[in-house]
Amino acid sequence: MIDLYKAIEIFHDNVKGVSIGAIVDVGHSFIFWESDENEEFSETAATAINKTTGKVTAYFEPDHWDELDKAIEIEIPK
Repeated sequence: MIDLYKAIEIFHDNVKGVSIGAIVDVGHSFIFWESDENEEFSETAATAINKTTGKVTAYFEPDHWDELDKAIEIEIPK
C-alpha cells in the first residue's frame, strides 16, 4: 500500500520542476495538481498515483467528476 509520503516521493520522481498545488484522496488513488512558483495551478491534467501499485497516470477531471465530488482533500505536508 502506498501512503501519502511515498505518493509524494513518486510524484516528484515522475513530475519534474513543479510544486504540488493540491492533493485529494479518491479511494484508490491520490490525485495531485501541479502549481508553479507563483502557486498558480498549471493547465495540465492532474496526476494519479494508485495506492496499491504506485502506478502513475494522467487524471482527466472531466472523466471523473463523480469521483472528485466524493474526494477527501489532503493537506500538503510541509
